[in-house]
Amino acid sequence: MPRLLLLALAGCQSVQIGDDPVIDPVPTPPGCDSPANAPEGAFLEPGAPTSASLADCSAGLHAFAGAGTSTVSLSWSGPDATLQILDTNEAILQSDPVRDGDSVAFTLGWSGEHLVRVVPDAPDATDYALTATCTDGCDLLYTRYPLFFMHGMAGTDSFLDQLEYWYGVRGRLEPLGYAVYTGAVDPFQPSEVRAAQWAEQIDAIVATGQARRFNLIGHSQGGIDARYFVSVLDADHRAVSVTTISTPHRGTALLDIMGGLIDNPGITGLLVDQMFDAFIAIYDTENDQDILGQLDNLSADTMEAFNATVLDREDVYYASWAGKTCALLDVLCQIDNGGEIVTPMFGATQLGLALVEGENDGLVSIQSARWGEFLGTLPADHLDEVGLFPGTTAPGYDHLQFFENDAARLAALGY
Repeated sequence: MPRLLLLALAGCQSVQIGDDPVIDPVPTPPGCDSPANAPEGAFLEPGAPTSASLADCSAGLHAFAGAGTSTVSLSWSGPDATLQILDTNEAILQSDPVRDGDSVAFTLGWSGEHLVRVVPDAPDATDYALTATCTDGCDLLYTRYPLFFMHGMAGTDSFLDQLEYWYGVRGRLEPLGYAVYTGAVDPFQPSEVRAAQWAEQIDAIVATGQARRFNLIGHSQGGIDARYFVSVLDADHRAVSVTTISTPHRGTALLDIMGGLIDNPGITGLLVDQMFDAFIAIYDTENDQDILGQLDNLSADTMEAFNATVLDREDVYYASWAGKTCALLDVLCQIDNGGEIVTPMFGATQLGLALVEGENDGLVSIQSARWGEFLGTLPADHLDEVGLFPGTTAPGYDHLQFFENDAARLAALGY
């Protein structure tokens, strides 16, 4: 496999990891013998009153969301109580006594979910209503759950400390208000290994108290990693959505084509070992990777078995995008596809894949990229989809605008 083919699915920035959570005890309402621990109630939709009822000696708990640095006013209707604003690990951030008609202002320290606990001043059963309304910084954008980006094969924090995998995406989305996490896992491992490493990073974010669930966005093998994490490793249901971009859900015929060209396993292994040696300096990694296992992971036969056993979860929303690039002489395709022309490094693979699987982005066919709700085709090759080589995208494709639009799509869905 050529070096640029390995680079085609490369790495990204590190996840921000905070301290271990400090969780405050659930309070015991006055006149009660045990702590209040009512199930979590309805989400506080912005500006919409939410009514609820409490049994004797219980407290209410709700989630609300907003953009970091914005201010949310919590309006209270009900008997005397205390409103405790919490992080997602239920550590107290602010505590205010309230009477009927009072409002409590709170400036959000991060974008996404926060919690509010209602602790009545009396042990009796009660009805109440809460309204969460943004009062300042309301032009900022956010999703209820953070965007967690998962890179493809050959991932690293950055190439030579210069080239981001998700080029400029974090810099575009964070100033708009969105919570964005990127990370890096082993560049040359099967998805079972990589998914476990992603799980550690997700758990580390959960420990900060700034998120408890996530929108997973995977490019290429990163989408396979995401699906394995959700189906096999996500016992705590951390994922709410999985969006994949040119992920080979049904494998790629390129591996079969290349396997036919080199039918000697010893030679294949030797070539892969030599290519990996060339990457050690770039990735600052040890010679303990499993490229052959990773490539087999993405073959059509292996993915067929994967899809039969690694099943989608009913409580997770799955969606997908594909990429499409056009051959140099296919002018009609270029006109219909935003002026996209295959980059020379993908010229042969685009043609070979087109003969076997049809339209593709140079590495992954459209038919293989479809999973869950298919959202459409991007006029981009496999690198341009994430802006990996700045300035090379087609006139009809702006990868930063694409990711901004996709974040807004998830926000509109309530994720």
